[in-house]
Order: sequence, then C-alpha cells, then structure tokens
Amino acid sequence: MIFTKKKSAAWGLRPDLPLEQYADIIPKGKVLDLGIGEGRNAFYLAKLGFTVEGIDVSKTAVSKCDRQAEKLKLKVKATMCDLREIHISKERYILIICAWVLNFFKRSEIKAIITEIKNGVKKGGFVYVSAFSTSDPSYEIVRKNSKMIEKNTFLLANTKSYYHYFEPQEITSYFKNFKMRRLLIVVCLTLTFVCAQTFRPGVQVNDDQGVCRPSTRVRYKQGSIYVMWMDLRGGQYNNDQRKFNI
Repeated sequence: MIFTKKKSAAWGLRPDLPLEQYADIIPKGKVLDLGIGEGRNAFYLAKLGFTVEGIDVSKTAVSKCDRQAEKLKLKVKATMCDLREIHISKERYILIICAWVLNFFKRSEIKAIITEIKNGVKKGGFVYVSAFSTSDPSYEIVRKNSKMIEKNTFLLANTKSYYHYFEPQEITSYFKNFKMRRLLIVVCLTLTFVCAQTFRPGVQVNDDQGVCRPSTRVRYKQGSIYVMWMDLRGGQYNNDQRKFNI
C-alpha cells in the first residue's frame, strides 16, 4: 500500500527496492521468501527466472499467492507455516528473503530464525532482510502504550502479539560470526532523511553515511532498515559501486 494508491494487495504490488536494484547480480536458482504474503517480491523474482518457495503464517495470503502464481504461470509455491517452526535445508537457496516479518517476533525467536537463514543460504548466495527500526514513527507510540517484555520488544494489547523494533546495527550483529559472508548494502532510514550507501564488502556503515535526501519522494519506508548480505565463498563478485536511485 505504500506503492500504489489503489490497495489491491495488503503490502502493495512493487517489490522491495534493494531487490530490484541488485537482482541482476544474484545467480539464478531457488529463492526462499520468509513471510511471502501475497507474493510481491516472489512474483518479481519469478518473472526474472528464479524459482521461488515461500512461507507465511496467513492461510488467506498463501491461498491468494498460489492462485495468482498459477494464473500468471510463475514458478512460485507458498506454504503456510509459523516461522518459529521452520527448518531450512542446508545451503539450499541462492537467496533468502525476510522482508518486514522479523518485527513480529521476540528477540529470542528472531535469533533462531536467523540461524535457520544462515544455514539455508548457498555458497555464493545472498540474504536480504528489511525491518522497522526504533526510528519508526510508531515506536514512541507503542513504547508508551504497550508493555515492554524484552529490550524494544512489546506485547501489543489489542492483538496480544509481540512487536520488536530493531536498533540500527542490531540486525547486522546477528551475522557477525557468519563466516565468509560480507555486508553488501545497508540502508537506514530516519524520520527525516533516507540514507543509501553502497560500499565495499566488510566496511562498517554509520547512520550518517551515504546519499541523504528527503524521504517523501522515494520508495523506502520511514524508520526502516534494509540489509543485504552476500556470501563470497562461491562467487567472484567485484566491489559493486552503484548508487540507489533516490
């Protein structure tokens, strides 16, 4: 709904921007989309020749995704499952996507999910994660009106569900012992500016690095973090110097 005025899909129709801009350097193969929803990221990649498997806790979303994939004759298959119960086969996927779903779990659960992600990505593969950060406009509202059960994790009274906000370097910290993987791109959004930085693998990023412009005219979400990792064990990737089109 951030991408179109006409709400024909719960999470919009366009894929996440980093996936669009880096799809050409990802080798063709199997993709796992954790929290596939109605398929916006999956359909985009399937049209480029990837075979996509997806998991989502919503039966309605899974059914809609599968129907649309069949209609469009795309290699996308969604399965209903709670991410806390998944087991990902070792080095099965060239790309694993976890877009806008980790926020719905406690810190301890997030760690277990990321362990499965690291186990499932192939040599030379990629991991893409996007999540809401503590800079999101809703953070202060939730903090004032909900019970904090862990650091930046809240129990929402209206839904009786958990919601976690990530600090800027928190997601990357889960991958600090991810041997032979290197950070490829990080985009951290604040309330006022969008900052995009493409840099050499292994370089640490600060919030004020990159190209910063007002966020009202771009397809990034305010107060969010976008991260993509690449596995250098099986590929010959040069330092990618492209900039985001912001």
